[in-house]
Amino acid sequence: MKISFLLLLVFIVSCASPKSESDESTDTPPPEEATPVTVDEIGDPPLTDPKTVVDYFNLLRWKGMIDPFVLLERGDKWVCIEDAGSEFNYEGSLDAVRHYPSIVDIKNGYIQIEDEGTGGGTLSYTEVALFRKSDKSYLIALNRYGLDEITHIISGDTPRFYQWENNELSEVTTEVFPKTSLSLFFKEDMEPIESPYYFTLPQVGRSIEYHIQLNDPAQKERLKTNKINIQFDSGQDKFVFTYP
Repeated sequence: MKISFLLLLVFIVSCASPKSESDESTDTPPPEEATPVTVDEIGDPPLTDPKTVVDYFNLLRWKGMIDPFVLLERGDKWVCIEDAGSEFNYEGSLDAVRHYPSIVDIKNGYIQIEDEGTGGGTLSYTEVALFRKSDKSYLIALNRYGLDEITHIISGDTPRFYQWENNELSEVTTEVFPKTSLSLFFKEDMEPIESPYYFTLPQVGRSIEYHIQLNDPAQKERLKTNKINIQFDSGQDKFVFTYP
């Protein structure tokens, strides 16, 4: 009887004991955190030796930084169309796809694309421009702004700047472009007014224009200028403020 009682006691204790580390490892492990997919993991770049503004445009498009516009050279001019997918014959007729008004200036390193969207009265503009640095490489500028055709107000955001190095496209905006403020437009004794603003890239030249939009004549009296030039200094490889 004593032996039977001891065997029963051992069995009860072993069933009630906590899991060992080896037992724990047999359980289903907790799900790992998903690794975020970065733009560098999209795939290989479409080209590794960009030379023209269209090449750099295609690198920005590859990174998803530009809407899916497609630039095609037809004869002695360029056309901009919508991305019709990989199965579309881009060498054939383009009559069935949407076209966008555009400027493609290879010589001066400038692209502008106009998009009216769904036709609701807002025109969106995308600009790409190249600025040659002191080492002969390029600084790539990407800019967007929009025009409301009803209110005639133009508004945008600060341009972004990139460089292509070692088969990588990296952003360098904070390194090459000065901080901007609406206070730069107003007289020293005037309180700045929150207003729409926008930038335009140059098709010719080295100066980016910074604009403010004030429609009220009384508010315009507060301004010392409605346009500021921000010029690329190739000696410093960055932009500096100048005034017209």
